[in-house]
Amino acid sequence: MKLIKNICLIIFIAITILFTVGYSALPIMKGTGTVTINPGTADTTASFTFYITHISNLINDAKDAYTSIDYSSISGITKTLFNTMLYSCIGVSILLSIGIILAMLGLKIISKIIFLITLIVMIAIVIMFLLIISKSTLVSYIPNMITNIIPGIQDSNITYDTGFLLMSAATILMFINFTIYSILA
Repeated sequence: MKLIKNICLIIFIAITILFTVGYSALPIMKGTGTVTINPGTADTTASFTFYITHISNLINDAKDAYTSIDYSSISGITKTLFNTMLYSCIGVSILLSIGIILAMLGLKIISKIIFLITLIVMIAIVIMFLLIISKSTLVSYIPNMITNIIPGIQDSNITYDTGFLLMSAATILMFINFTIYSILA
């Protein structure tokens, strides 16, 4: 039993690293769209990269068109959504670390409760990003946000990126590891 517990704790540490790197260092979503910079000229392609703290965009075929927009400069629901996501991700990393420490100290019941709360929050975060990426009517204001950032953008398309994949993998691994930990450890 102690061997299974130690293996699960090592996997929890790996989950913490995967999830933290996924939201803090890598882009979560990426998008493209067509932009008319000057009327009467050919359309150009704009690429955006969504990080948890800012949006980077690059307009191809235009010099010095790269910008980075912090969510604090955007008002309304978008700012609230991404700030909530950021603080939820930070909370997940903290809860995972606290759960690991408590499990190492032998407080299995409390660590299981903390891991369960963490798993629920991780699932909620991944579902919210899936709703944003799938352009659900719940979060249909995201394309409008892109239009406000880059005037004249049309046909924007948002897909997942590396950070989202790491966060999703960490969530799936957390579900499997939590199940094993709660039953066998």
